[in-house]
Amino acid sequence: MSNATIVWANDLNGVARYILEVQTGLDCNCVCPGCGARLEAVNAQNPYWKKRPHFRHYQAPELDDCATSAVLTAAKEIVKSITELKLPSFEVTQEVETPSGRKFTGKAKVAEELVQVTAAEFMDSTDAILTLADGQKIRLRLVATARRSSDPTEPVMGEIAIDLTDPVLQTADPQTLREHITLSGSARRWCHFADAQALERLALADANAQWETFVARTPAPPPENKFQSVVRPEPKLFPPSQPVKQHVPVSDMAGSLRSLNRRDKVVRCYWCASPPDTSKWGALIPTWRAMFGEQYYDLLDAAMTARDANQNATEALTATANAYGYSPQAIAGLWSAAQIAVR
Repeated sequence: MSNATIVWANDLNGVARYILEVQTGLDCNCVCPGCGARLEAVNAQNPYWKKRPHFRHYQAPELDDCATSAVLTAAKEIVKSITELKLPSFEVTQEVETPSGRKFTGKAKVAEELVQVTAAEFMDSTDAILTLADGQKIRLRLVATARRSSDPTEPVMGEIAIDLTDPVLQTADPQTLREHITLSGSARRWCHFADAQALERLALADANAQWETFVARTPAPPPENKFQSVVRPEPKLFPPSQPVKQHVPVSDMAGSLRSLNRRDKVVRCYWCASPPDTSKWGALIPTWRAMFGEQYYDLLDAAMTARDANQNATEALTATANAYGYSPQAIAGLWSAAQIAVR
């Protein structure tokens, strides 16, 4: 037997009635929406009641789902008459990970929106198709228990679930229940959003945009010692005139390093002491992107990640050269042009 108080019932015509809308006793002419048993109204017309007005089963036991069925019946009656509905917000996230392991999370969101409803048609005991003022249709699902019904097949713009499981709703008056269904943000959620894939593409674009602007947003790490705190003069930088000659196959890295360096000497570089100035990139970036292609941002990310980790610049340069198959001179040129490091 349920401990909940039943305040909604069906009249003899199957219309949901609130306890204060009917006559007292068996004159209420109501039946239980859950089990169909005859009900009597207690204190329905008593303004000085000591016990809350409610429906009581007449010569029949109250079953566990009687109170839940009563709330569902009331909610259906309200849905049939609603003229507006606040669509819940919908947000998606997408994550990209750089070769160095850094992750960027992009987001895309559709805000809440109050829409006008012109028609509501119930397809079964819990699901209704709402027609909006602009002609679009939304499936509305009334969730009275933790169980879910099957996925919808109608061509609708989305599906919204209205949560009726809150025990407080079992004794809610018509106005409270109507506000819960149409306006309450905590009660509504999207089960299916038709434009989810479009939002996922926007979120992915946002993540990639964060990646591409990462170099400009990252501050320089603190110096390792007092000698590194000296700001080195920025040299005049020019993109290579013949960039194709700078590419070195990974399979011949050792020999190419000796050839390009002309001596068995490591190409050294040092991190710049100030954040990069991206205002000069407009004319410079296209040349370097043409040289490194899709690996352009990977190489910049490798530099900034190493600098954030306070890694030795020369060691980072050598590791990046071996990882991507370019000569240290070519990568050092890029890092210098981007004002991340100097040679």
